[in-house]
Amino acid sequence: MNELQTAVRLNKIIYVFIQSDVSVENNTYIANKSTGSFIPTTVDDNKVHEFICEIKASIKNHPIESFNDVATIINYLRQQFAGLFQSLLAQKATQTEIKTYHDIKEVSDLIKSLTNDFILEKDDFFNKFDGSIFAIKPIVRHICHKIGYKKFALFAKNIEALEEFLNATGFEDKHMSCDKREYIANINGVQHILSIDQSIFDENTNIKNIRISPDTIDNLIDFKPINPPPTESIIDDDDLPF
Repeated sequence: MNELQTAVRLNKIIYVFIQSDVSVENNTYIANKSTGSFIPTTVDDNKVHEFICEIKASIKNHPIESFNDVATIINYLRQQFAGLFQSLLAQKATQTEIKTYHDIKEVSDLIKSLTNDFILEKDDFFNKFDGSIFAIKPIVRHICHKIGYKKFALFAKNIEALEEFLNATGFEDKHMSCDKREYIANINGVQHILSIDQSIFDENTNIKNIRISPDTIDNLIDFKPINPPPTESIIDDDDLPF
């Protein structure tokens, strides 16, 4: 926060990006803050929302934007850089053609360099949020909900962390193929199987930060009883042989 306040005092340009689902919940938190009973779902502590509120109060004249992925941030920065570029052209319009040419080329090279660096470092950018208080990966949250842990906040970065959690909750490895990983558990005397599509993991066995619809996630994760107990059928009197 001290760095932000110093940047504001020095009239530096500040861009703040907040993950979309966290930003939406922050507005709900602000509206219900006075109740003292707000329970967050996208972050694991209301201190995160307090921190966001402090940022909003400190930099009111600077952009605070929501984002879903790196492409959103890149497109926004490109638009901002284009605006700065146009502003520079207007300021330099009265100068000589040679000096204006060199200024434009310098700014253009800077924009190109900043954009390329940002694209190359996008993986490192999102890795900073892996397993942090800022976000729980949707896939991990969906797995917890599927097996009955709807209020459980699990920060699992890779297969090893996920399997440690599953083993601790009674699941055992059953089968692994190039397409799926399967785990079994005895729940209330009934064998259940959890199937997880291999596509949710990257080549380093890390869990991908996939943001897709619940219906699509259901195609990647399945949880069901292996042999469900038979249901009692109701016999109609007309079906009796006597």
